[in-house]
Amino acid sequence: MEHASPRRSGAPPLALALLVAIGLGALSEDQLECEHAIVHLLECCQPDNTDVCTGGCGAEVLEMEESTCIREMSCEQLIAANVCARVESLANVNSAETAAEHAPVCP
Repeated sequence: MEHASPRRSGAPPLALALLVAIGLGALSEDQLECEHAIVHLLECCQPDNTDVCTGGCGAEVLEMEESTCIREMSCEQLIAANVCARVESLANVNSAETAAEHAPVCP
């Protein structure tokens, strides 16, 4: 007799953590939009470093408009426009100065 494999159900851990943070009022709207954009990037191209959303006292590196742009693009568009690599590159040089000066990651 063959047994059906157990099905995973529920939200991915990052999505669940975001929901908890929202419920606790721990995320600003900008940071929440940024985190959603990163989740979308991870679904599309899995960059190694996506540390562009701050948690705490630092400045947001990814602007709200860029986060929205990323979320609105399809995976194919993100890959073709090299957005995943741009976000990863930005994350690798992330600093307070970078936040104010970086080139747009989303066309």
